[in-house]
Amino acid sequence: MQSNTSKSHKEKLLENLKDKEYRKAFVESHINNGVAFQIRTMRGDLTQEDLGKLAGMKQTQICRLENPNYGSFTLKTLKEIAAAFDVALIVRFVPFSELVKWDLNLSAQTLLVESFDKDPYFQEKTEDKLIVHNGWKSSSQSFSYEEKAQIDKSEKGGSGFFLQKCSPEQNKTETPALKLSMKRQLSTNLRQAMGG
Repeated sequence: MQSNTSKSHKEKLLENLKDKEYRKAFVESHINNGVAFQIRTMRGDLTQEDLGKLAGMKQTQICRLENPNYGSFTLKTLKEIAAAFDVALIVRFVPFSELVKWDLNLSAQTLLVESFDKDPYFQEKTEDKLIVHNGWKSSSQSFSYEEKAQIDKSEKGGSGFFLQKCSPEQNKTETPALKLSMKRQLSTNLRQAMGG
C-alpha cells in the first residue's frame, strides 16, 4: 500500500505530465540526473581517477559525467563507462508509463547494477547444464533459460537434436573451445529450426 506522500507525488506527477513541455523536461531531467547519479552510485569506493583509468578517460571527464547539470553524454562515452563497470547499457524509447513507474520506485538500490561477474543470472548451476546430442556428436554445454526454451521449441519441431541433464562429473569435462563450438552449432540449428 502506498503512503499518502508517494500517492500525492504520483497524483502531482500525473497531472503535470498532461503538459507536453513538462513531459519533455521530465525526460531530459531523468536522463541528466539518472545517468549522473547512477555513475556516482556504481562508482562506490572507486575514485573518479580510478574509474577514469578503467574507462580510458581523464578524471575531469568522470567529474563532468557525475554532474547532473552536464547533460552532454554521448553514446560512445556511455558505452565506455558501461564497459568499465562491466555492465550492459540499454538505450531505447519507452512509453511515459514506464518512466513514471521507474521514477516512483527510484532508490539507491535501483541505481546500483551488478557487474557481469556478480550478476546472479550468470552464476553457473549444475541443474542448468545440458548435454546436446546432434546426430553423432554429444557435448556438455550451459544454456540460459531463454536458450533452453528455444531448444525445446526446436526439439519439438524435429531439428535433429535432443537434450539431457548433465551429471556433475560430466560438467568437469567442458572446455572453452567446446563451449564455443557448441554455441555456434546451437545457433545454426536454431536458425534452421525456425526457418531462417
